Amino acid sequence: MVGMESTLDEVLAHLETMDLLDAPASQISDGLIVLERLRARLDVVSTRLLHRFDADGLAVIDGQRTTRAWLCQHTQMSGSMAGKRVNVARGLRTLPVVKDAFEGGK
Repeated sequence: MVGMESTLDEVLAHLETMDLLDAPASQISDGLIVLERLRARLDVVSTRLLHRFDADGLAVIDGQRTTRAWLCQHTQMSGSMAGKRVNVARGLRTLPVVKDAFEGGK
């Protein structure tokens, strides 16, 4: 996963240096569309990882009482956001149709 993080960092670094004042409107809107598509894909991957992490009880193995608490501790995510993320991951476990649609980007 470390190699993947460095690749994403390079892409984000490039986008962060984009001159927004001189960029044409089409480049701004295209950039937003691309980023939102990437965010959706990252959400799918993150939720799949969280699903496995939670199902395997890895938070408890790592010394936390819950997956929600682990997320708050290790990612500085708010408690309410962590709870929502865990609920979505758990929901995908029992709703295969929703899981398929989620992973298909819908």
